[in-house]
Amino acid sequence: MIKSDSHSDQSEKTSSVPMINTEYVSGLVSVIIPTFNRKQLVQEALASVVAQTWPDIEIIVVDDGSTDGTFERLTRWQRDNPEIAFTVLHQDNAGVASARNNGLAHARGEFLYMLDSDDLVFPDALETLVQLLSAGNFPYAIANIHSSDENGRILAADKSGISRSSEQNILSNSWMTHAALYRRSTLLESGIYNNSLVVGEDTEFVWRVVAKTGSGSSTSKYIGLRRQHSFGHLSFNRTDHECTKSSLQARLAFREWANSENLEIEKTDMRYRIAIVGMAIRFGCAGDWESKDHAKRLYVCIMNDPDRKPNFVDILAMPNRRLYYHFLLSIYLAAKGIRGVYRFVRNLRDSGHQGAKAIS
Repeated sequence: MIKSDSHSDQSEKTSSVPMINTEYVSGLVSVIIPTFNRKQLVQEALASVVAQTWPDIEIIVVDDGSTDGTFERLTRWQRDNPEIAFTVLHQDNAGVASARNNGLAHARGEFLYMLDSDDLVFPDALETLVQLLSAGNFPYAIANIHSSDENGRILAADKSGISRSSEQNILSNSWMTHAALYRRSTLLESGIYNNSLVVGEDTEFVWRVVAKTGSGSSTSKYIGLRRQHSFGHLSFNRTDHECTKSSLQARLAFREWANSENLEIEKTDMRYRIAIVGMAIRFGCAGDWESKDHAKRLYVCIMNDPDRKPNFVDILAMPNRRLYYHFLLSIYLAAKGIRGVYRFVRNLRDSGHQGAKAIS
């Protein structure tokens, strides 16, 4: 660990978040940890960072308006560990994306690492990722993350922490927040987190990184734990409607950004377009007119034709009448059912032909 200087010894309170700085300290890893009402868990996360084998680290914790004494506990931890480069920031509750961006604005490292306050990293995690980046001019490095229970027992059947990376299919890219280490130059190119997204901000961020910088370096090694616990996971205990809404908002934000950057994103097939129409209908059935209009906007974005004339989706998603969308949903589900029966009959016919050929 590098020793703390006069800047990192001071607890700060700030609400403004400037853009990420172009200047940095070579070889330094800035670990940014947002937290909200997790005074015990965040200390365990801090302990896992302090135990890292990579020597040049600064820790920046951003308290996102906690009400349980988290900020006071952090400032006490700072006083008790003066030898550690540690900054604790406090902001009014604005969400995890805003908190991460606040931390990034104060980061001084060449390398940037995001860790949620309820997760843990293994002692050689940062050293592994830095070595991956140092092996070439890669924009980022990714590893795998185990899912575990609150006590750190690995859930072997849960494979959600295995990172997926593909330069060809941007929307298939997915990795846990603390599975990746980024060069500062990467975020200067792709941008920081989207403050407007409450959920899915990390996935949308990953899509932008890959769309702008391409493939990174990867390893199949596991470098940390994502703990499942009862202390308020934002992504747990959410309805299907909320999950679909979050997915839609992330996809829309990415597509609008890609279009504004004039980036060529892979073409979407008819199945994906039909799925968006299905989203619009379901949101209409729920009376969620804002999300229905977002689905319509996403359809326009993936077509990426500024001169196009009003089409079927524009007309279909026009009225705000729930009965109308329930009628459309019945037609939509009936069409899917007919399509399913057609596929089933076709498969039976094909298997029959193959059996006849085998007999002959």
